[in-house]
Amino acid sequence: MKLLALAGKTVDKGNKRPGQLPNVGGSSEGNNVLQKLLEATLEQTKVLLQLLSKDTDIYLDGSSVAKSLRNID
Repeated sequence: MKLLALAGKTVDKGNKRPGQLPNVGGSSEGNNVLQKLLEATLEQTKVLLQLLSKDTDIYLDGSSVAKSLRNID
């Protein structure tokens, strides 16, 4: 809403700073939805960072693998 107000002011009178714009009130319900989205995004980012830091290398013991392969036949 502030961006729309800023664009309207810019077209009408010239450049304005965000602090000079009228405070366009939003509903508290909209703010709650945005807060929940922000929290979900932060949680998702945290999980993705944990996945990135996870050790994905595979370590095999050659003798154990060979023994298992002999037992398959």
